[in-house]
Amino acid sequence: MKVVILSGAGISKESGIDTFRDSAGDGLWNNHKIEDVATPKGWAKDPHKVNDFYNERRIVVLNAKPNDAHIRIADDEDNFDIQIITQNV
Repeated sequence: MKVVILSGAGISKESGIDTFRDSAGDGLWNNHKIEDVATPKGWAKDPHKVNDFYNERRIVVLNAKPNDAHIRIADDEDNFDIQIITQNV
């Protein structure tokens, strides 16, 4: 049986990975201007700042542990053909 999961960045919040837009006010865009770290103009102005921003994201992801949602999806892959559709960047 095929199962399709529609997901977004929120699925990883419980693992300590901040979302870019969080209604609680702790989203990444609340601490950084999108124009400074996620545009060609920002890169041209300060590539070191852009690299630092994404390197911080990489460190967080490398140190994160799967949460219950991740584990359940992985376990279900043994019994179902799972396709995940996400808008994560």
